[in-house]
Amino acid sequence: MKISSERFGLVVSACAVAGLLARGASAQSAPSVETTYVDAPATDPGRVEGWSPGLLLGGTFHLANNRSVVGQADGTGVSAGFVLEGSLDFNKAAHELRATLGAGAGVTRTPALDAWVKTRDALAFEAIYLYHAVPWFGPFGRFALDTQMFPGSDPRSAPTTYAITHADGTAEAITGTRLHLSDPFQPVTLKQSLGVFVQPVNRESVLVEARAGAGAQEVIASGVLALGDDDGTPEVEVSELSSYSQLGAEAVVEASGALRDKQITYKAGIAALLPIVYSDLDAGDERGALDLMNVDIVGGLSFKLVEWASLDYQLHVVRQPQLVDAWQVQNNILLTLSYAVGSKVPGLPPCVPCKPAPAKAEPAPAPVSTPAPEPAPAPAPTPAPEPAPAPAPDAAPAPAPAPDAAPAPAPMQ
Repeated sequence: MKISSERFGLVVSACAVAGLLARGASAQSAPSVETTYVDAPATDPGRVEGWSPGLLLGGTFHLANNRSVVGQADGTGVSAGFVLEGSLDFNKAAHELRATLGAGAGVTRTPALDAWVKTRDALAFEAIYLYHAVPWFGPFGRFALDTQMFPGSDPRSAPTTYAITHADGTAEAITGTRLHLSDPFQPVTLKQSLGVFVQPVNRESVLVEARAGAGAQEVIASGVLALGDDDGTPEVEVSELSSYSQLGAEAVVEASGALRDKQITYKAGIAALLPIVYSDLDAGDERGALDLMNVDIVGGLSFKLVEWASLDYQLHVVRQPQLVDAWQVQNNILLTLSYAVGSKVPGLPPCVPCKPAPAKAEPAPAPVSTPAPEPAPAPAPTPAPEPAPAPAPDAAPAPAPAPDAAPAPAPMQ
């Protein structure tokens, strides 16, 4: 049986169309895959929930010995000191409490002066409570204390005359190689503040905080002597200090932070107290509120060399005109060997405690997926009709029957 070329082409085209339809149906029945993006949990390392204590203990030491060195005195020089930094922070919901304790002292002894000389002595405590009415703003209360831990004196290598002016106006002259200036924990400065704060930036790398409100200050300094030498006189001028109190308007701006996993820490701040009410001044002293404004500037930068050693710079500038009418400036550069625990340890910031997850409801049963119906089979192509058989040739007509033969004549008798 032969099939024409046109009919064969129709058969091939029908098979191709049926294959494409079957492929499209299977693609539609395959389940679609959706991509879900999950955000990383956001944390605020600037405020860790709960208590966060920290403590750092450090020491400094320097030893130098000279013999027959040009321009240097023969002998041994020794310097030693210690550093203590403690912190205790608490955060819960809108409540924040920060408490810090800092102490440091240093002494030195040189061949030029055979006596121990105090080069650094400070003890400071601060506690501040902040209520975050919103994350960056709210009221605050603060208390601070500043003093010295050890007695103060002025040693000299040769007898020196001290001209002392007492608080009551009397004068006194003393000659000697050492003058006692203060007892331990003298003078003492107490500060209280109450107002509002704003924290436009609060991250571990940088915390910017500004505070404003009412401030009070009490200075306990009765009996403390302060040097005020005049180079134009042979004597060393000394004045006796007096205690006083102030109440006025206070403003503070501070910035601090830690970088490179607490390998680098810094702080800077300035505070000003404009006294509105203050203790009586001495007779003849006509200074006003602006002249008596107190200024406190602090700065610090610390580089962690290794886990137990750091290079530190400290700056403290104080102006207390009603105590001493001069800028008091302290600069210290220290190579400190230290041991730290808690939040003072360099490294990754402490993890934010995880809150207990709420009880989960029983998961709903997974929906039963109904399989896609099988695609209907493509109809088989209609076979080409069988060609009609050729008609058989007509049969030859039967020959006509022969006529009956005449009967033979009867024989003659």
